[in-house]
Amino acid sequence: MVNYLLIFIFTICGSRNDKADLSPASPEFPFLKAGNEWHFQMKTSQTPTPLEVIYKILSIRNDGYIEVENSFAGLMSDKIYWCADKNEFSDIAYPEDNYKLTLLKLNPVLNDTWSSSIEEDGETMVYKRMVVSLNESVLLSDKSFAKDCIKIH
Repeated sequence: MVNYLLIFIFTICGSRNDKADLSPASPEFPFLKAGNEWHFQMKTSQTPTPLEVIYKILSIRNDGYIEVENSFAGLMSDKIYWCADKNEFSDIAYPEDNYKLTLLKLNPVLNDTWSSSIEEDGETMVYKRMVVSLNESVLLSDKSFAKDCIKIH
């Protein structure tokens, strides 16, 4: 769950290559354009040495699903899907199952909560999310600050 928070913060605020001349997947989420990419360093208890993680939007489908290449420092690369519409952004999506796990709702409200469930390996996993702050500040790799970031737990 913590990894999703980091992904969101860096998706909105991190180092990125913006394709200004292309249309976004949704006007409500203008950073979601084909060709945009985000790079950040990830550290977890399993990987104490920072690992570069890259997300690059490959294409945007007419149904709102966004094809994304997710790579880990040259170790592996995988195609994943995000989804965006006029109400929400989902960082985990499966177009073949019409499944979306909402990361952020448009116009979030402090303490707003939602949950989604998914079947994995015969078990039901429930993902719960809550808006815990609407005005976080994040120190970026270039030593600048991003303000008014939304923190989702």
